Amino acid sequence: GIPHEDFEKRFDIIKEEANASNDVDLGVADLKKLCEEYKKVYLEQGKKFPSDPYEQLHACVKAVFGSWMTPRAVKYREINNVKSLL
Repeated sequence: GIPHEDFEKRFDIIKEEANASNDVDLGVADLKKLCEEYKKVYLEQGKKFPSDPYEQLHACVKAVFGSWMTPRAVKYREINNVKSLL
């Protein structure tokens, strides 16, 4: 897959340009720009962003389960008192 950091870098740049402290502070135009940046990440990796919604959904599910036990995800569940989902 594509390294997560490639997407995070683009996200951070968009947030900085928008003077957004939090992800939710981004406006519609910012999010549209972010989508275009994410497509560029795919192209830089020699891949085309999937246009098939089922392919997108499959990739999303795979990403969620693939990141389930990362330190960030574990900490999020701990902070938000999310327990016993599996």
